[in-house]
Amino acid sequence: MRERLVKAARAEGITVKQSYRHVGRRLLMQSSRYAHARQMKRARACTRKLKTQLGRVTREIERQVATPSGKLAKLLATAHRIYAQQRHDKNKIYSVHEPEVVSVRISPLEGVWVGVQWTGHRCVHLF
Repeated sequence: MRERLVKAARAEGITVKQSYRHVGRRLLMQSSRYAHARQMKRARACTRKLKTQLGRVTREIERQVATPSGKLAKLLATAHRIYAQQRHDKNKIYSVHEPEVVSVRISPLEGVWVGVQWTGHRCVHLF
């Protein structure tokens, strides 16, 4: 999310002091490795740092632009939702490129999920 936000801001001519490009990429890789090794406290620490970086970039962009354009405004709204969401919240964002996708459990079996996208008066199953 942070990468998309920085790219859209720079496209509008906003100078972002720190994009956290290299640090963010490394933290994401470390978080995945820690989670795979079942070191969940370390994985959560990396995720928390990534979330902090997202908040810093979001606030910096908001300070510099009074009224963001359409694409940047949409990305900022998504970033605010991602930054504010917690574990037990409803209507979480599961995917940045399709924020309206919701995850619904349809089976009593453990781990069976279906992605559903609501488009007006019909729904589309994604996976």
